[in-house]
Parts: sequence; C-alpha cells; structure tokens
Amino acid sequence: MRVLAMAALVAMLCSPVLHNAGSPQDALSLDTVKIYDYYKDCVVDIETVIEFDKEFLGIKTITGGGTGFFLDKEKHIVTVAHVVKDEDDQLEVNTPFGSAVIKIASYTYFVTMPSKNRKYKAELVGVDTSRDLAMLVVPDVDPADYNVAKIDKTRAPTVGEPVCAIGAPYSLSNSLTAGRVSALHRYINFWYLEDFIQTDCPINPGNSGSPLIDARGNVIGLADLTVRSANGLGFAVPITMLNVEQLKTGIVKMPWFGAEAMVMNFPRMGTADKPRFQDLDRVYTMTGVDDPEALIALCKLTYDNRSPNDRWSMVTSVDGNMASPAAKAGLKKGDIVTKVNGKTVKNGMDVRLAIAEASVGKEFEIELLRVAKGGTISKMTVKVTLQNKP
Repeated sequence: MRVLAMAALVAMLCSPVLHNAGSPQDALSLDTVKIYDYYKDCVVDIETVIEFDKEFLGIKTITGGGTGFFLDKEKHIVTVAHVVKDEDDQLEVNTPFGSAVIKIASYTYFVTMPSKNRKYKAELVGVDTSRDLAMLVVPDVDPADYNVAKIDKTRAPTVGEPVCAIGAPYSLSNSLTAGRVSALHRYINFWYLEDFIQTDCPINPGNSGSPLIDARGNVIGLADLTVRSANGLGFAVPITMLNVEQLKTGIVKMPWFGAEAMVMNFPRMGTADKPRFQDLDRVYTMTGVDDPEALIALCKLTYDNRSPNDRWSMVTSVDGNMASPAAKAGLKKGDIVTKVNGKTVKNGMDVRLAIAEASVGKEFEIELLRVAKGGTISKMTVKVTLQNKP
C-alpha cells in the first residue's frame, strides 16, 4: 500500500536535510541562469486534494502535492504518480489506537504557474504506478503562457555530468538546486519498473516530479525519491521511461506475465570458471535446480565480468498454479532469458521493461538458454501471449 497524502513523510521518501545546491563552478558549467530563465515558465506546482469516503478523526479532506512540467502545447503536464494518486486508492494511517485504512473517494487537482501567479484546475489523464509516472491536463491555460520541456531521448546521461532540478521543495516554488549524476541503472525495489538515475542534486518534499535537467537544457528525468535522513542521495525516473501515448490512454496496467528473473546479480565467491560452493548454493536456493553440473553451468552463465555477453536474467519464479502466460509457454526456473519480443535483455529488470511494452493478447517470442541435467546448454524459443492479471 502506497501512502499519497503523507507525501512529505512517507511516499516521497524525501530527505528533510537542506544542503548546498552545488559549487559556483558547477553552476557555470551548467549555465543554470539560462536554464532557469526558460524552465521557470515550464515548471508548475501541483496541489492534490484528497477526499475520504467518510470522516476520520474529524477530517474529511487532506492536501498533498509536488511538482510537474508542461510536456506539449496541448496543455499536458507530466509528474510522478505518487503526487497525484494512491495506487490502491486508500491510505493507511497510524493512530495511538492502532492503524486504520481509509478509502479515498475522490481527487481534485490544481496547478499553479508561479512565474505567472496563476492557478488552474487540472484533470487527470493517465497514471502508470509501475513506473511512478502520471499525466495531467490543464483545460483553461493559454499555451502562449508557458514553455514546453526540451526532451532528447537519444542521448544517455553519463555519470559525473552536472544536472539541476527546478521544483517546489517545502512549497518554495520555482527553486533551483544543482548537483551531478552519481550513478545510472539503480534498482531500489520501490516501484515495479525501475531504472533510476542517482543524483546528489538536493531533492526535498515537494520536489517529486521536478524535471532533472542536463547542461544542454534537456530533461533527462523526473525527481522521484530520496532516502530519508541521507545527504545527496536522490533518484530520478529517466525520461526514457516516459510513454506519452500509454499515459494518454488512462490508467496503465502492467500486463500479466507470471514469471520473475533475477534483477540484481549477487557477489561471487569463486571465479567465472570455478564457482565455489556458496555460489552454487545461492543459485540452488533461487531456482531449485539440484543437479551439480547444471548448477555449475548456471553459475558460469550468470557470472558478471562486465563483458557485453554478460546476462543474469535467470528465471527465479514461475506462477504455475494460476496457469500464467509464462507457465503456459513452458518457462522454467533456471531458464536464462536472452531476448523478449526481439529485444536483448541482460537482467530481470530488462525483462520486466520489455514485457511492459508488449501488448495483451498478442503473441510474441522469448529466446532463452536452458541448462539440462549434466550441464548441457540448449537455445530455445517459446511463444508467449500476455493476459490481464486476474
């Protein structure tokens, strides 16, 4: 259960620590003055008014919020999903008398353009809670009054490059903070689909949904999370995960595949050629494969030495009891997925992302390696048809 209304305390997981927004040298290389001059007319404050289905402790409505930015001249705004909607449309609240679950009856949205001192009512267009992304539309805004975010999905960010964020930390509208890209492809197991950009750019309550902007003035991500009480440890959803056409369809639901593969590899005690007992035991625990030669082969196949051929998308669970699409296709624990619908995958998150792009009811192929008893490796192709989750 995700808690939206207590965004400043829980859902945003934002650090309460305010810290330096970067050195003057960083600001010059980033040309923050030029970036701010453009994006002050693009970034907006989002106010989410939540109405409960019944009064709780004398309260019927509460307000949360965050940041967003204009995507196009059709009046669309993008932000992160936890700013505008709770995944289960209910809140869990801890009281001195125990915890209580409160159902949400409705959401009302307002968007403020700080640079114009104007406030508008907004409408929800679509939500993707798997990626934590959402889209609003502002019917009454004049397109001439705002700038559109600059987006280039063809260039991947690099570790060390300077970035800045513009948002409303602690309701301080149009605040600019600066830092650098600290790491790429982070998985922290908060959302189902993740490929986070890690940054030391300060992200505080109210910054969720802020554009993370590079030195070229392009949005490379949306500020999403910060580890509470940590300093300079923020995470942004990469702009490449934004699927505008999907969001325009409404509530985006993850297709049901019914299998999971290893997202993060594990540190090995042995080498690529000589796995040790601890490595074999770890793979056995994940897959249930009990043949020694097969375990050795799986350890070798999934060993990570940073070469282009590395892969650790080893299947660790298959939901067979519910006759899942994966089970019907014949996937087994211990299979190593190499391609999904023609797209090369290296880990379990790649598999999830590829599945998310596939269509329900349309057959596609999954290529895999299967290790048989004795360690024999064979290439296989299976056909999968995704379903809506029952």
